[in-house]
Parts: sequence; C-alpha cells; structure tokens
Amino acid sequence: MKIFKNLFGSNRKENNKPTKKNKIESQILSNKKGGITISNEAKVSFADYFSEKDISLPELMVTDKVYDLGIGGWNIKARIYGTQVQYYIDFFAVHRMTNSRHERLKPDGELEGLEYLWEFGYQVFENDPERTEREKQKRIEENNKVIEVLKKKGFY
Repeated sequence: MKIFKNLFGSNRKENNKPTKKNKIESQILSNKKGGITISNEAKVSFADYFSEKDISLPELMVTDKVYDLGIGGWNIKARIYGTQVQYYIDFFAVHRMTNSRHERLKPDGELEGLEYLWEFGYQVFENDPERTEREKQKRIEENNKVIEVLKKKGFY
C-alpha cells in the first residue's frame, strides 16, 4: 500500500482485501456457523510437519468443510472436528515423491498417526504362491477399508 501512496499520492485501498471490520464480522459469522480458531501450537506443528514455509492452516476453520491446503507438490485435504474448547484436525496428504499420510492434529500440536494406505505392494513367497495371493488380498482389503474412511471424511 505504501507503494500506491508514494507513487500516486493517495491512500487507495486494494479492492480484493477485506477491511479489518469485515474480517472481524466474517470471523463472528463463521463462529456462529461452527468456525473454530486454530491454536498457534497446532499451526506451528502443521507447518513443521511438512517443512514448508508456505503450507499452513487457516486462522479459522469451519466444521463440515474440507479444506484443500496443498502447495509445493503436496495435495493436502484437512477437516476440523469438535468445538472451540476441544477440537482436532484430521488431514490426508499426498506427494508424488513420498508416501501418503493420514494424521490427526490436536490443539497442543500433538500429531497422531491414523490408518493409512499401504503403497508398497505385498510380500512375495517364491515357494508358496497361495500365501503370496493371501498377502496380496490382505493388503487390498486393508487399503479398501482405509479408502472408505478417507471417503467418509471427504479426503478421497
């Protein structure tokens, strides 16, 4: 904004940024609709988890909404559950250079691993093709269960 003031000698306001009053009104409205203010501990833990300065949680999250937070090669879906007093954020993150992650983030910044997709194939038993097939089917069944959980959360 200083650039506009210095160049044009005016206090022009950018049209795409809400005023402070509108931002506060928006937060109050969001809180009435189930919005939850995210703790600093949770935000720092989330950013540290991905080691990316540009990946962050929003200041306020609304329940029953799936957030797309992907950046820098990550595809991240997140959703908040609970109330302002006690909440948790579940997220599912995929990156083509690593395995997917399904985690739960608590307000104190603690992360808890949740069920995850097994993406590395299955064990092969050279002398026991039936056992190999059982192992393969076991992995497929486990992954299908995880996919159902992820679908229910709106992540898959």
